[in-house]
Amino acid sequence: MRPVIEESPLAKFRYLILDDDSFSRTVIRTALSQFGVRNVSEANNAIKAIEILKNEPIDVVLVDQEMPGITGLEFAQLVRRGEEGIHNVNVPIIVVTVNTAQKTVLQAKSVGVQEYIVKPVSPIALKKRLEKALRV
Repeated sequence: MRPVIEESPLAKFRYLILDDDSFSRTVIRTALSQFGVRNVSEANNAIKAIEILKNEPIDVVLVDQEMPGITGLEFAQLVRRGEEGIHNVNVPIIVVTVNTAQKTVLQAKSVGVQEYIVKPVSPIALKKRLEKALRV
């Protein structure tokens, strides 16, 4: 594990990483750990992520856009509509993707995504997006 770069206000929040790729989840988890974040749940598909959101107090969701089945934007729509028993419909959602097309970015904003970050994820870019989404 990499050393903590700095203890950050981000450390107090609870995170959910939704990505079908285990390596991508590890990269994000490692970046979060550099800010002292320890409370991270992971899901490799939207169904598991929905169960976590129903049963755990999550403060922010980092979701991959390109996943089989339910995409990241479709997942964001489910959350915002409170479907499947999700209670925290206002949880900040950050899309993590390789897709930088303006159409996709605008579509993400239209379904209630707070921030958008491009893979590969750098810790500095992730920190900036999280601080903005969480208002810290």
